[in-house]
Amino acid sequence: MRIFGHPSAKLFELSSSRPLELESIELVSDPATLRRLAAFLEKAAEQMTKEGIEFSHLHLLDVLNAHGSGLPDVIISPASP
Repeated sequence: MRIFGHPSAKLFELSSSRPLELESIELVSDPATLRRLAAFLEKAAEQMTKEGIEFSHLHLLDVLNAHGSGLPDVIISPASP
């Protein structure tokens, strides 16, 4: 597993479409949101297994229908073989 991310526009004036590879992440959250994230990860794993090589990616904000909610997006992509 590898982790990538984009700097927050609030903190940095850098704007890049290319994500940066990260060494670690820290989730600052509450139990309810962590449970929603866990359910999303399970759904992504199931969809990845079902679709196999056809799986491209899945967005948390799409699954939760939460665009504009202030939540950060989490994008699940398959590992390269």
